[in-house]
Amino acid sequence: KPLKLRGGHQVLPCSMAVRGGIFSYVEAVNFDDPFPCLHCWILLDDDAQVLKEPRCLSFAFPGHGPATVSVPRPCLRRFVLLRSCSIVSSQRVLVRLQVFDLQRGRCVYQRMATVHDSSLFRRPHPLVEAVV
Repeated sequence: KPLKLRGGHQVLPCSMAVRGGIFSYVEAVNFDDPFPCLHCWILLDDDAQVLKEPRCLSFAFPGHGPATVSVPRPCLRRFVLLRSCSIVSSQRVLVRLQVFDLQRGRCVYQRMATVHDSSLFRRPHPLVEAVV
């Protein structure tokens, strides 16, 4: 059952990751939402000490139109790699890769491609992070 938030939004299933003291998740009304939002909570400082108050960053990003699965993955305590995937037709899948820089507070890289298959739909368990 999805975690409900204010305004009818929810934490999308499969969209949570905790790594290197950073908790990240995607918030949206549903998988078809044209304007989902990536949230990153920085829980540890550079010396691996728990912060008294977590630092929170949010990044709005455009949805694909059809139902989209977005999976964040914190990397090197500075970046969050966001992989988004949606089925366009029975033979085509639209994949978007975005890299968000937590120090600069913005998206620093984005690439989109149409492919024939994506591993995002073959994850072993919804909350298990697969290796990139």
